[in-house]
Amino acid sequence: MADTTTTRYAFVKPEVGASADTWGSKWNTNNDDYDALLGAITTTGSANAYVLTTGLSLAAYVAGQSFDIKTNFGNTGAATIAVDGLAAKDLRKNGTTALASGDLASGRIYRISYDGTVFQVLGDVTAGLYQPPDATLTALAALSYTSGTLYLTMTAADTFALANDATLVKTTGTQTVGGAKTFTSEFTVSSTFPLRRIIDTDAAADNGRFREYSDAGVLYYDICNDAESVATVWLQLTRSGSSVTSVDIKNGSLLSQSTAVLVAGKQAIPIPASAMVSNTTNGPSIGVTETATNKVMLRTLDFDTTTQEGAQFLIPMPKGWNEGTVTFQPVWTASAGSAADTVVWELRAVALSDDDAADTAFGTGQTSSDALIATGDIHIGPESSAITIAGTPAENDLVVFQIRRNVASDNLPNDAKLIAIRLFITTNAKNDA
Repeated sequence: MADTTTTRYAFVKPEVGASADTWGSKWNTNNDDYDALLGAITTTGSANAYVLTTGLSLAAYVAGQSFDIKTNFGNTGAATIAVDGLAAKDLRKNGTTALASGDLASGRIYRISYDGTVFQVLGDVTAGLYQPPDATLTALAALSYTSGTLYLTMTAADTFALANDATLVKTTGTQTVGGAKTFTSEFTVSSTFPLRRIIDTDAAADNGRFREYSDAGVLYYDICNDAESVATVWLQLTRSGSSVTSVDIKNGSLLSQSTAVLVAGKQAIPIPASAMVSNTTNGPSIGVTETATNKVMLRTLDFDTTTQEGAQFLIPMPKGWNEGTVTFQPVWTASAGSAADTVVWELRAVALSDDDAADTAFGTGQTSSDALIATGDIHIGPESSAITIAGTPAENDLVVFQIRRNVASDNLPNDAKLIAIRLFITTNAKNDA
């Protein structure tokens, strides 16, 4: 007689003498299949379409086939499962009810059985059927009384402790105290604890408040808006001992009799072309132009359209300079050319300290590109990107600048006449003393 197979899983039932020397291997294959079916098989697939690979290579679905599955994702609605490449079948609960979102959770093990039409998920899998334990109540129930007068404290989410009255920390972090408070000997103020006094208690959001407070021995006097936070301070005066150490205006200007007072920050230094020196090698020519009607005199450096020419100027930098990057704006004109012809100006620099060699390479330049509007007009180009000065910039350095026309990048077919540049530096001191 020939070998036969079982109905549901096609396990081989070896017939003695039917297949010489294969009876034992078939039996071992069956044992491997039993082992697979007795364990949970992790699904694959996605988007409510589960895929199960049993290793049995099933040829067809048969009523009564059952599998333990470990889901690789939680369902979000009605779901199906396809076994061993066969057509997907609906997964149902409680007989014929389609699954609802959350019925199957990722990583959990479920038993499913084919009823001839769909796979039924055995047991009650209704989402939210059981109320999970409340973490807060569980944490509170775990507390135990020892002795003394205890206070309940919450130290983290769903984490509680019982603190003894003698050791309980009364104040930690930022404390808000409303109204008049009387502190007993249990309350100790350290030197780092800020004492604040609000002078104007008008709660209107558009009104300012004055407050004074101390922190680490330093006194602060603030004018701020109603929010009273560090980010909303308008004016802050700082005092240490008997001296005022700083007056800080936030997002505003310091005025003297309605006139703005120069403060540290971005400053412009005008450099006329007449203050520049043409390079001996490939330097621009000196030009003088008198306008036809009003006789306005322009002293210029005229940069060639084909030869890369350069001119230089130097500045013993003020002590207040922050030794950082600089930017520039070119001021120029042209006596010929067409509208929209472009001129590209480039500025680069090197910082020289005491005893540095003068013959030091310039840093990488940055450019300002500007289109010709009309010949004879004054053109003020856009501000360049930040220029990193070569060398090691330090206070009181001599900084040498070189201005060039980048002829490889522009297309004005005539001389570009440089009138001046506006050099922008940043200061970080109140003066150069």
